[in-house]
Amino acid sequence: MARIPRDLFGQPIRNRKPRLQATLERYDRETLPDRIVRAQRVHAMFPKGRSFIMPFETAYVFEEARMTFVHGLFVSTILLAVAFAEHRLADFLTSKGRGKDARAGLKAICATLRHEGVVHEVVLGKLDRLREIRNPFVHVKEHGHKHLLSRRMVAHRIAPEELLRQDAEEALSLMYQVALYPLR
Repeated sequence: MARIPRDLFGQPIRNRKPRLQATLERYDRETLPDRIVRAQRVHAMFPKGRSFIMPFETAYVFEEARMTFVHGLFVSTILLAVAFAEHRLADFLTSKGRGKDARAGLKAICATLRHEGVVHEVVLGKLDRLREIRNPFVHVKEHGHKHLLSRRMVAHRIAPEELLRQDAEEALSLMYQVALYPLR
């Protein structure tokens, strides 16, 4: 039987966990209930009985968008969900010989698809809105720009974390719509 190490006073020596490990374990315990709720939300949103064939980069963006939402990383969820939509729609345009339009950015992709009547206006409108929400996180915008988080939270009278959670949930929903959209 192994001997328990003891200090000079005969008391058992406790091996403490490293501070970083203890902090992460505490974080896991404290955030688990919220992560479960978000995981259930993702599960409810995810199209049942569907699988997707896509390039590795697109597949990783798709999966990480889901996981960032579960972990409460809402800005990342928005960025990745919009990036997935851009990947999918750009791949479609490229397959139709419209590579130049596909490489011109998401705003141009939406304009081309709108002009061609390929994607329903409701989907493109949602994507444009999320692109505008995403842009201040990707491109520096001037103080007071209408799509800055600070301006939107004041306009909606909502805490920034809740506004971002709502935006992220909307972005995931749109990502699934784009994944399932019958592009022809």
